[in-house]
Amino acid sequence: MTETTGTTKALNILIVEDMPSEQAKARAAIAVAGHTAVVTASMGEAVSCLREGTVDGVVTDLMFTPDRGGDTQLAHYSNHQPAMGLLVVIAAMAAGKQVVICTSSDHHGLDAAWIHDCYISHLVAWEYENGKRGRDYYDILETKLPFGWVEGKDWPGAVSALARRIAAAE
Repeated sequence: MTETTGTTKALNILIVEDMPSEQAKARAAIAVAGHTAVVTASMGEAVSCLREGTVDGVVTDLMFTPDRGGDTQLAHYSNHQPAMGLLVVIAAMAAGKQVVICTSSDHHGLDAAWIHDCYISHLVAWEYENGKRGRDYYDILETKLPFGWVEGKDWPGAVSALARRIAAAE
């Protein structure tokens, strides 16, 4: 469901975000970049969209309450805010789609520190230990992670990162 106009490829991007105000920001960023948006608020809706095969890539929030968007099988987590975005990442990767996490968490905050400290920082350390010391931290994030990571709810940055990942994969 993509079309090419000149050298810019218009993408159909799935957004998984439970907050209506953030959904609006994501839609705006996608429109400005010349792409189209499919917006969902839950893991179940995201998986349905991925199964349909009509999206080119995914940008997902990291932290959202499972039952807010109708994931009733996960209602027992309703008092928590788990990293449901990681399940979206897994579903997108299983569907062969590029995916970027767009989060208000930062890698110093408690809710996402384990992702950074247990995975990303080890990846960066491995790169440095193996003679790639000249590489920039963000370049390593962009090229070595199997998913994109954008902090500060930077929707334009997340859309741009997704477009770069899709272009690099083609």
